[in-house]
Amino acid sequence: MILEGFIITYGKLAVTIDVGNGQQYYAPYEEISPHVIPMLSLGRVHVIFEADITRFSGRSRHGPRFYATSVMLKDTLFL
Repeated sequence: MILEGFIITYGKLAVTIDVGNGQQYYAPYEEISPHVIPMLSLGRVHVIFEADITRFSGRSRHGPRFYATSVMLKDTLFL
């Protein structure tokens, strides 16, 4: 299942993606396109990804934080 959302936080090992309805997804850096990484310091990054609902890492108040795989930029920015 392909979804889209915004990276709302990032840390040493992974990012958290919010899809807008409160549901969040956990994406380890191994699953993130190299084009996304430099964009993290700019704030919310619009991405598309595949949801893996067979695995989760932690919970938000809206339920389990499922894994996100194949995370790629939704929009292309030209500077």
